[in-house]
Amino acid sequence: MYSVEKAEKALRKCLKWRLDNKIDGILEENFEDLHKNLVYYIDGRDNSGRVVLTIPCNLCSMKDAFEAGNKDRLMRFFRQMIEHAAAQIRSECLQNPGSPSTIACVIDFDGVDMTKSTPEGEPNQIQ
Repeated sequence: MYSVEKAEKALRKCLKWRLDNKIDGILEENFEDLHKNLVYYIDGRDNSGRVVLTIPCNLCSMKDAFEAGNKDRLMRFFRQMIEHAAAQIRSECLQNPGSPSTIACVIDFDGVDMTKSTPEGEPNQIQ
């Protein structure tokens, strides 16, 4: 069952998080230094019409960012990536009402040797 009170609480929590983390201005931030080692594409639609966000892991390396002590900057980069996809969805929905308002995220491990251990200094997960 849906609860208006729970929905309002969740929305307010989300808006506070966006404000606290300055998400509304994140698309203007420059992450050229990270784009050299972290690649993603927002390049089309899936069969359901959703925006496709593709992350080709064989072209990505977080090691340099972590070794440079840029964990916070790296997290902002990922948040910007999601905001880019969200902006694409908003644009699509405005141009074509009824378009899907979700994304399909493809994390492509093709060419990645999963048998190797995680390099020292590069965590195997980001919290």
